[in-house]
Amino acid sequence: MNLLSKRPLGAWTVWLGNYKTFKSRGVDEANFTEELFSDLNEALNMYLLQGYRKCLIEGLTEEHNFVFVNSRGACFESSSFSKYLSALLFKLTGSKPTSNILRSSFVVNMLQSEGGNSAAIRASAASLMHHSQHQQSKVYDRRNPADRKRVAQSFIGKRDRDLNVLEEKASSKIVNTRFSRGDLVVVPYVDNVKHEPRFWFCKVMSDDGVEVGLMELSAIKGGGYKANLQSVWKEPTSAVFHVDAQLNRESGLYELISGQKEIFELLK
Repeated sequence: MNLLSKRPLGAWTVWLGNYKTFKSRGVDEANFTEELFSDLNEALNMYLLQGYRKCLIEGLTEEHNFVFVNSRGACFESSSFSKYLSALLFKLTGSKPTSNILRSSFVVNMLQSEGGNSAAIRASAASLMHHSQHQQSKVYDRRNPADRKRVAQSFIGKRDRDLNVLEEKASSKIVNTRFSRGDLVVVPYVDNVKHEPRFWFCKVMSDDGVEVGLMELSAIKGGGYKANLQSVWKEPTSAVFHVDAQLNRESGLYELISGQKEIFELLK
């Protein structure tokens, strides 16, 4: 039996009576405080305490206590929730991942974040997800060789760009650009091996005024780009540029309208 409850001080608690991962199973309890999980707290308040769930189950002949229900108000059957979640993510991102890919995307995002290679953070994440650090590295870290190198490349590029920013500040010519979640942008760079201009096409996930959180949009055969949930990282604001692009809602793919020549002009 699994339970979801809200404590008097505001923390939501999930109690799993029999969780199961690749090599472990058992009982687990996790707390989600309003301070750390404000969006989740607000969503659960609206869904459970303000009547959203009640609207979904209204009119059912048999009442039940399942928290998450389908559009008919009934509980999800076996893998139907995973299919529902996959379809929802495809609608929002153009990518159709499985629930296991979501676990991998969390690990990849953690490893590519600032401090993600801290032994303490890696151990804590492994404990939270109920797998060993070996599994974390071998099973859930699905970055390809280029992605594994990207953090180091970004670090090197960021250091060079930070020096340029300091010089610009000294001459009072710095211009601050802010990005909104969902903006389509590019990050130009020079391939240090072939010495050719390249760029990453991305979707903005966040902007704190200093660094921009990005999700890569990978090119696919036949044209177009799709969201790559396993390639998420941050770049300094000065390295990110708006680009003429759009989402083709019919195909679910992103289309880059600006030509490569226009984009490579950003490197000059």
